[in-house]
Amino acid sequence: MVRKSPLKIKRLSEKGIDQILQTLDSWRGPLSWDLLLDAVESLLGHRFSRQALWMHERIRLAFVVRKSIITGQEKLQPRGSLGILAAQERIMTLKATVARLEKENEALKLQFIRWSYNAHNRGLDETTLNNPLPAIDREKSKTGQPANSRKGTAP
Repeated sequence: MVRKSPLKIKRLSEKGIDQILQTLDSWRGPLSWDLLLDAVESLLGHRFSRQALWMHERIRLAFVVRKSIITGQEKLQPRGSLGILAAQERIMTLKATVARLEKENEALKLQFIRWSYNAHNRGLDETTLNNPLPAIDREKSKTGQPANSRKGTAP
């Protein structure tokens, strides 16, 4: 009996998420998950599921914002020169980006309020929360000792 090897699961990187967000910001025409999945496949070379994209809050938020903008938007009437049309396209893309970033900012503010409340409930004050992160000893050996404290090594 021949066993098939399990499918390799490709994870979506931050760069891939950013590319998807840019695609959504510049999206023209009708928008659906199937159309977005087709665009992502041609962009990243891998077919993700709707659920995989939906798990990423930034993508989910960008999709909802862009869909609402598209449904409430009048179709551009081609008037004027190519330069004016290109400028109109750029303005629409920038407006979509601004709308998405405003929603992301709102979500981050709500997250900060939630974290602040939870920190206060656990007795953490602002001074404790603002402590710097500990330095990373990149020379640490597999034994768990810092490089300069190992026996037999020069400082």
